[in-house]
Amino acid sequence: MAVSVASGGPVNAGLYVRYIFYERSSVANCSAVAIYADIHNFNCAGKLVYGSVPGAGSESGLQMEPRTLKNIKVLGSYTLPSSVLLVLFLLLLAFLLTLWTPMMLTTAFLSAAPGGVAEMGVAASMVHADLSMVSGYQLFRVFFIMFVISPLLQRWLQRSAQNQ
Repeated sequence: MAVSVASGGPVNAGLYVRYIFYERSSVANCSAVAIYADIHNFNCAGKLVYGSVPGAGSESGLQMEPRTLKNIKVLGSYTLPSSVLLVLFLLLLAFLLTLWTPMMLTTAFLSAAPGGVAEMGVAASMVHADLSMVSGYQLFRVFFIMFVISPLLQRWLQRSAQNQ
């Protein structure tokens, strides 16, 4: 089934739905769909948030290939403890952020959590955290990695290659 999109020609309907609800999960896209479908009095914010969470989880699940997980028990023995340690470290970091700033614990936890900006934004919206603060911290993390960590790592790798 093909759907005509204003920016291009016909596209796969499944891909277009995935684009709307996962890649670009925003109230503006939901409103555009509601206007296009001629739906009146449609609460985009609530329906979009509840619809995008399963989409984000499904997308992560579809990216995994079961045949590559040959030693699932060994992988699980490393994954479970590291995940628990990550959550405990994030709770400690979030608690410290609440001491240093006037942030709520949920906002601080989602601000420090690794993950995509869109996923943390959806989670922040679901738990009624400060969405602008979570997005700001997440964007700062992305830009810090791109513009500070990446060049430093590149220099370090070049120097270590020259010394060998």
